[in-house]
Amino acid sequence: MSVFDELVGFWGGADGRRASVVGVGSDIRGDEGLGLRVIDYLKEKGLEDVLLVRAETRPENFVGLLQRFRATHILIVMSVELGGRPGEVRFIPFQSDGEKTRSRIFHETPLQTLSHFLEIRERARVKFLAVQPRSTFYGVKLTLEMDKTARDLADIIAGSLKDSPSVIYA
Repeated sequence: MSVFDELVGFWGGADGRRASVVGVGSDIRGDEGLGLRVIDYLKEKGLEDVLLVRAETRPENFVGLLQRFRATHILIVMSVELGGRPGEVRFIPFQSDGEKTRSRIFHETPLQTLSHFLEIRERARVKFLAVQPRSTFYGVKLTLEMDKTARDLADIIAGSLKDSPSVIYA
């Protein structure tokens, strides 16, 4: 199944949907800034009533914002060491894979804990979209390859939101 189709399925089928996309990463660690760049590109698209969050390395600091928005569907986009080729995109289940696939982002609250909290307490659907980085060295910029991937993902995410059946924006 394509990334687009998987996202249409994720967004679709719920009345009263309140969609949010959260970019996680660091601008000073190369390709780890991919999630943030996706948010930057999504902001340029003028999506109406979709909460876009540039969470950097502290997504846990935005739980209150997601609660006030009453997000029902949360897509978290980030760079993750997947052991694949640079630019490879995967949806990853944080509930079951433990240390096998882990984010190279350093923050206080593990994304697994954050996801569990949002799914249980807020009854939100949470999906993790991960991209294999090429370089995550300190002090370097996002590679051109990952910048293109970020732009492509923003196009796919925006298109999936627009093409999902029964989408009701906040």
